[in-house]
Amino acid sequence: MRRLDSRTVKLFVALPLLAALVAASQRSQAAIIPAGQSVTLANLIAGDTIVVGDKVFSGFSYASTGDMPAAGSVSVVGTLLGNSVSLQFSGAFRDVPGGGVSDAGLGFHVQVTDPARVISQVNLAGTLTTIGNDAEVHIDEGFSGLPPGPLGFPDMYIQRQIVGGVLSPFNQSEDSVNFQNTHGVLGFQSFRVLKNIFADAGDATFNAARVTTFTQTFDQEIPEPATLMLGGMSALAVVAVSRRRG
Repeated sequence: MRRLDSRTVKLFVALPLLAALVAASQRSQAAIIPAGQSVTLANLIAGDTIVVGDKVFSGFSYASTGDMPAAGSVSVVGTLLGNSVSLQFSGAFRDVPGGGVSDAGLGFHVQVTDPARVISQVNLAGTLTTIGNDAEVHIDEGFSGLPPGPLGFPDMYIQRQIVGGVLSPFNQSEDSVNFQNTHGVLGFQSFRVLKNIFADAGDATFNAARVTTFTQTFDQEIPEPATLMLGGMSALAVVAVSRRRG
């Protein structure tokens, strides 16, 4: 067996320590990104956080196959307009002809820091393009961290699909989920958004399927004092009934 000299042993000890220090340094350099400032999806995955108004966006994740862009080639910008906060994602989410389909999964967590506010509605809109007689691109979206509503878990989608030269009747460039409609409540303060981005350009040479920009908007509500009072009275009534039963 080859015997390691003292310098080699020191090197084996020093390298892991150096790697740990670099990793710790990278984590400590994680930035808080304000409204209007662009940041790459790669930086968000590494730990950067977007803060817009009372909304905090964190825990970003991304995986891609085929011709979808790398995380470093996707830019994200948060904006505030009235009672709505938006995240705009820009990148070459696409599929080129031949070689199979392209797919990407994107996720992030949204948190409301103001205890008096809730997210009442989530909107998705995008610029979808297909070229050729057989091509499609769509974004399917769901949520985790929410209870199921009467009709199950809410979801939404945007898509552009053409098959045999005929556009699908289900094509749409925007969609939304209103929690009053899906759950019978004004809204929620925290949940995770999960997206699947799919593109198939087919095999024809000049076909194309892509989405270059899509925007996620979160509308918020401030519960009326009467609503809060009713909620408190309901909670007290439940406690009183429980005590009588006990």
